Amino acid sequence: MPIAGVSAPIHMIGAYVQSMAELFAGYTMLKLLSPESYVYCSVIDSIRAYAFDMKYGSFVYGSPEDVLATLFQIQLNHYFKIPVVAKSLLTNSQLPGPQAAAEKAAHTIVAALAGVDGFTNAGLLSVDDIYSAEQVVIDYEIVQYARRFLKSFDFTEETLATDIIKEVIEEGRGDFLSHQSTLDNFRDVFWVPELFEHYTLRQWQEKGAKPILDRVKEIAKRRISEHHFELERNVQKELDRIYKKTSESLIR
Repeated sequence: MPIAGVSAPIHMIGAYVQSMAELFAGYTMLKLLSPESYVYCSVIDSIRAYAFDMKYGSFVYGSPEDVLATLFQIQLNHYFKIPVVAKSLLTNSQLPGPQAAAEKAAHTIVAALAGVDGFTNAGLLSVDDIYSAEQVVIDYEIVQYARRFLKSFDFTEETLATDIIKEVIEEGRGDFLSHQSTLDNFRDVFWVPELFEHYTLRQWQEKGAKPILDRVKEIAKRRISEHHFELERNVQKELDRIYKKTSESLIR
């Protein structure tokens, strides 16, 4: 994970030259040590360099430079035939809010347009890896937005709709809103978000809608309460043993 200006050249291009050298040097050494072993490159961090904030002395996630770095990574991984998952759901924000949403959404959309369909680090905030259940709800919505954005259009007689245009405009029969094609397809053609709202101001006022972060908390609590998962007994027993041992050593 070369850091531009810290553990690699300040210019991102130079940092990526170093990233490639480090990756393939490590790959070569492993193959020399064990030629028959299978060696693979991580789909997340292979050929990746990171921006840095000289003022605060920290990684910078979600910045324009970080997004550009992902684009470098995507192109280089494609060239070397290494699968890639975008770390687009990272942010330096400490709390769910405008900064986190803007950085994660911009990064995810750009990565999606560059051909990535896997996104990671949902729910994470800050460079200190703070986890937020509320942020997971927002990140899920962002990913659904990006996936809908990537769906292509089907060019068929039905979607070209020349007959419908002729029927409504030229022949003056009915309207598009109540047309059977609209009734048959509106749920599939338009993305219906769970979290984001498409109200007009009047609808929003009349409905008395809650602020988005309040709704995020409600969704997170509901999903947690509805989720039921149980580890295998032997796995749970081993985790309990590790937890107990670690707790005792830390409490001393």
